[in-house]
Amino acid sequence: MQGYADVAPGLDALAANGWRLVAFSNSPLAGLSAQLQGAALFDKYDAVVSVEGPRVYKPARVTYEHALSEVGAAPSDSIMVACHGAPQPNESLVTVR
Repeated sequence: MQGYADVAPGLDALAANGWRLVAFSNSPLAGLSAQLQGAALFDKYDAVVSVEGPRVYKPARVTYEHALSEVGAAPSDSIMVACHGAPQPNESLVTVR
């Protein structure tokens, strides 16, 4: 699956402004990684994180705590941008400054 044309430039702009980019998903890590690679976006991210660690789905708080722990980030230094279409699983972008 290809990403929309504005995704790569948007990720590049965030990175150029000092944001670390983290793909964070309810999907299994292998599937998420494959999707990002198929969309030629995998290399845009500093980390790829799944809820496989806590074995609980978003929006449970522990999943976000897990993602932040995985990348060594504090909540106060992080924002989340989500893109999802119900009833699809949430796919999120966590950015860390």
